[in-house]
Amino acid sequence: MKGTFELRPEQWVLFGAFIFLAVVALVKAMTLPDINAAGDGGRRTQPESYETAKIEKISERLTQPSAIQDTDHKVYVSRLVVYKPSTQVIEPLADDGEIKGMKVGWLKQHELSLEDPNVDISDPDQDGFNNKEEHDLGTNPVDFEDHPDFIQKLCLKEYEFVPFKMRLMGYNPDVNTGELIYQIKLPEVQRRGTRMVKKDDDIEGYVIGEFRKKIVERYNPATKITEKVNVSELDVMHPILKTPVTLIYDTEIESDESRVVFHLKVPNLSPEPASVKRGETFVVDSVSYQFMSATETTALVRQVDNGQEFTINSCE
Repeated sequence: MKGTFELRPEQWVLFGAFIFLAVVALVKAMTLPDINAAGDGGRRTQPESYETAKIEKISERLTQPSAIQDTDHKVYVSRLVVYKPSTQVIEPLADDGEIKGMKVGWLKQHELSLEDPNVDISDPDQDGFNNKEEHDLGTNPVDFEDHPDFIQKLCLKEYEFVPFKMRLMGYNPDVNTGELIYQIKLPEVQRRGTRMVKKDDDIEGYVIGEFRKKIVERYNPATKITEKVNVSELDVMHPILKTPVTLIYDTEIESDESRVVFHLKVPNLSPEPASVKRGETFVVDSVSYQFMSATETTALVRQVDNGQEFTINSCE
């Protein structure tokens, strides 16, 4: 730094002590009694007034430090330094340096302690995101209203796999219209476990879709004969997700009807509702999401207004 002289803390202490002693000496000298001429009996008398201009001038200099105008004069100022145990090196700590993976300038900007060993995991604004997360995502760590999307704090607390089983047992044309009639068995439905339906009919919320007749040849190692096998397909649409579930002739198919419970790692905030079935929607901080699918460790959700998908990990 050139052109400006600034005292360091230790210099200020020495300078203040010097000024204090000077002021004490000056006051002491001004209060010494005068020795009167002979005939006064050698008595000492106090002055009627004191000269304060010098004291005022010194006080002004204390509040307004001097500045060096000589541009060739070099002034040494103290800087932050850091010791790195891994390399046993002591070096200056610049604003673009890092502490706990965060820029020093960013920490100083938000008045966060450079000496706190837990500065990375602290959450001063109590919005559920620690300083490291807010640093990486570009938000203000000391402003509760400025934070990343809360969906990033959602986790999968519970998962229950609930299958809806269906089997395509057969298909035949209607004797009057020729339209195909499908025989579908629902193993876990007690009442009317077998249904006769046509295209666009509803079966437990699923809508009957397209049919594709397929016959393939497969070698049977037991009989050592190549046989013709019926693998015809029938699509049924999921009632909420509107995605097809394909039934294969004489094969039991499970449609995923899983249920999950979500948890939000943010103080005083939770998803509404927390428990949802596949295809249902829930709200996090006024934003709607749809539960798409899940396993025991992850869940897939989709933001309703823009279709963006998020993978939600287990809370453990």
